[in-house]
Amino acid sequence: MKKIILISLITIASCSKKDSTDFNLPNPDDINQVVSVISKEYSLPFLKTVIRKNRRPFSKELRKIYISFTPKQGNLPFPRFADSIYAQTLLSYNMSQDKTLTKRDSSYFKFQNESVKNFTINKELQDEFIIAKNLELPFYDMTIPIFSPDNNKAFVIVKVNNTGIEDPSYEVILNKEKGKWCIKKY
Repeated sequence: MKKIILISLITIASCSKKDSTDFNLPNPDDINQVVSVISKEYSLPFLKTVIRKNRRPFSKELRKIYISFTPKQGNLPFPRFADSIYAQTLLSYNMSQDKTLTKRDSSYFKFQNESVKNFTINKELQDEFIIAKNLELPFYDMTIPIFSPDNNKAFVIVKVNNTGIEDPSYEVILNKEKGKWCIKKY
């Protein structure tokens, strides 16, 4: 009887361990495509092809956004801190197949949070954008996209850095449809 219990525990432990470690890093092509789609869809003023008076450069280094797993306190909304988002907020944007945070979703968000530290957009995009030199104000930047476990949804924050104090930012949700990224919510 003890052998059966021991074998069962080992099997359960090995399954749960495998479930949380078989993830792939986000594909750099997907990250660059997400940045490109957001920029072109909204004709953001750092595109070289956009003629505007208020042209602003773009940071080629994407910002890291930290995913918080702190549980919600009662009926209070999640507090919003710069460069962070709550895992439950991602779920409210349908970043998972269902609206509940499964162990696999949570593990994948943690994996991205710990694995993807920085990202520089590719040379092709840099050639299309006015790139910020020394990040002098004002300039635009974006966060490294957070992808859903099935890699069919992405979440990005676009920020306009004017003064550094309460600068406007925009949350963008994208879906991958027929192999192409499309904006669903801005």
